[in-house]
Amino acid sequence: MENKDYIVDALRRYLTFPLHVCKVGARPHNDDHLQKQLIRYVFICFLWNRKPVDPNLKGCDGPFWTNPRLGIVLPGQVVTHDIATIRDELFFMCSEDISVIEQFQLKSCYFKISPRMQRLREELTIALEHRYQPGMADRIDFLAIDMAREAMLNRKDEMELDRGLPPDDRIFKVFNRINMDYDDHDLDIDFLIGESGAGARDFYRKWGQHFSISPKKYMMELRFRKACEELQISDSSIAEIAEACGFGNDIYFIRMFRQKFGMTPGQYRRAGIKH
Repeated sequence: MENKDYIVDALRRYLTFPLHVCKVGARPHNDDHLQKQLIRYVFICFLWNRKPVDPNLKGCDGPFWTNPRLGIVLPGQVVTHDIATIRDELFFMCSEDISVIEQFQLKSCYFKISPRMQRLREELTIALEHRYQPGMADRIDFLAIDMAREAMLNRKDEMELDRGLPPDDRIFKVFNRINMDYDDHDLDIDFLIGESGAGARDFYRKWGQHFSISPKKYMMELRFRKACEELQISDSSIAEIAEACGFGNDIYFIRMFRQKFGMTPGQYRRAGIKH
């Protein structure tokens, strides 16, 4: 089977489903070597096999190279493959709305290939071959979520695998966790860094190669973005919004909001400002 992309964005949907797949990439022999590529869409990626182009390359015989992996890649992320690899890759390129990923609680993980995963992949092959038939675009949307969920249900213990991850994957593991859990006021960035298996100094050095602000500032930006949206569209109290957005309590929320925007959340709501 040769590498092929399937454009399904314009195909008619008959059912309402929050995830809209724009393109499916089936690349059983993908050897692309990415250099700091800015991601603009949501990607649900599966790596079935992966090995270095140079078989004599040291340090590439661990779990990173042998275990199937689900990767959730979000808009704004810069992806770099430091080491050229050959991999059996399948990806769904979806709309830019990351709330869909939050809704389905999808997270990157290593996984075991189950019989159901094999059947889902076969169903996807059939759906792509007959993608112009009515209803097939809907099936492809559903299959993207079903395959991601099946991978997560059969995930491997990442604590045993993290030490085998290359530095960039450790960075984006933390990045993904921040994107998914930023509204949890107990989220501890230092704990996430330690859990990733990276040393703090090396982590921040690599993070700075991809992002212009620190992990903690990035988490706060996500919280402020959600808070502003809630202030504009909801009738929730300031205390409720503070809790829902990860600030913990309204006193801390008001103080941080004033530092950020020069006004209180209540003043912001009454002014009807759009950010």
